Amino acid sequence: MCSSDLTVKEAIKCARDNGKQVLVDLMGTPDDQIVERAKTVDSWEPDYIYIHRAVTVKGATSPEELLKIVKSSIRHAKLGVAGGITLETLPEVMKGEPDLIIIGSAITKSPDPRGMIEKMNAVIRQV
Repeated sequence: MCSSDLTVKEAIKCARDNGKQVLVDLMGTPDDQIVERAKTVDSWEPDYIYIHRAVTVKGATSPEELLKIVKSSIRHAKLGVAGGITLETLPEVMKGEPDLIIIGSAITKSPDPRGMIEKMNAVIRQV
């Protein structure tokens, strides 16, 4: 279940009042609604809008497909991405020019987490 618009707007106001930043996560927004939802949320001027896919959920899509479309649709927020990002998918994710990338299980489930971080940093630096 997603937070109500009023809750998100109040969170943004509270953050502004306290000198903090807000990241609005679009997890749970269907792919066919994500661009319009991102535009709506962007009009409230959060610091980040976050495309997040629960790759452990059957049928979830990878986030890189939507990055360029959403990035070109928002005017105020920076764009973050997470969910299903691996060493193999990272180059495609980077093509979408996200401002923030959060990589979880590709690192935490790696037999060599430090080595995986170094490999991913090398990919990021190449772009």
